[in-house]
Amino acid sequence: MKRSLCVVVFYFVAFAQSQPPSPTPPKASHDQQSTKDTKSDERKTPDKAITPPLIGEPHSDQNGSKKASDSPSDWWLIIPTTAIAGAAAVQVWIYCRQADYMRRGLRISIRQTRIATRGLSQTKNAIRIAVHSANIASDNATTAEKTLEAIKSQVRLAQESVEATRRAAEATAIGAEAAKQSADAANRNIDLMIAKERARLKIRVQVVSTEVPLERQLFWTVTNNGNSKAFIDYAQSRAFFLRGDDMPDVSGSSLQNTALYSDPIKPDEQRTELAVVLPHFGVAVESDIREGRVTLHFYALVKYQDAFGSYYTKVLRKLQPIPLWAAQTPGLTEWQSEGHPEDNQET
Repeated sequence: MKRSLCVVVFYFVAFAQSQPPSPTPPKASHDQQSTKDTKSDERKTPDKAITPPLIGEPHSDQNGSKKASDSPSDWWLIIPTTAIAGAAAVQVWIYCRQADYMRRGLRISIRQTRIATRGLSQTKNAIRIAVHSANIASDNATTAEKTLEAIKSQVRLAQESVEATRRAAEATAIGAEAAKQSADAANRNIDLMIAKERARLKIRVQVVSTEVPLERQLFWTVTNNGNSKAFIDYAQSRAFFLRGDDMPDVSGSSLQNTALYSDPIKPDEQRTELAVVLPHFGVAVESDIREGRVTLHFYALVKYQDAFGSYYTKVLRKLQPIPLWAAQTPGLTEWQSEGHPEDNQET
């Protein structure tokens, strides 16, 4: 169909170009020739006057037309016309080919348009899906925000609860501290009362003189300086000599006869029946004691109890001669504390 249309157009153009020329071109050629002859005559006869043709005078057109038809210059018009017609036919063929290519391009464009339309439809569907997903995400975000607000509220409630618990704990701690202080005060009051009302035993050792021979035993007493009765569980003592810088040894103390303290000791009461045997010594020892080369040591321990508890009283003493210039009496001595503080606890 396309090729038939192109052939019809080609033949139409060729037929139109093959028609004989109108008389106008020969006339134009005759006029041009006359103009050329006139100009040549004017050059030849410059002094001749140019007279215009008279009105009503007939022109010699028939002679010119006949001469033009017989002139070979008509072929020069046919040849360019034919060439123009061929060029027009080629141009028409080119236009037809271009139209064919354009139709093919149109079909491709239509196809691409359809594909683009389908793609656009898919894109719209994707956009709708994305919008739906965005709505769902927005709903989820709203739900998450509400959940977060609920969590924040729970956290605030938990913080308030913790704060209330902390305050209650602080109040409890304050109350406990107050109770502890009250208990401590009560305990101190109890301790003060016990210290005031309990039994207190003191140990005293017999004072000896170096001017007279030493006896073979030392007597010592226990006095209750407290306000309650004291019950002695046991009593033990030891006497020994030390020469130079030897350290005293309190082990090996001998127990006293329990019959001596079977009865309780009342307040301000004194027991004098307690004694300890001295180790064997001679006259040289007494002289060394006077000269200060040998020291006599005494150790005693009493465990007792009263209505408030059990206690220990123990002493470690050293016999120290008093210088004559201080005592003004020869042979006077005194007992001084000796050893570790744990060995001297009079309670």
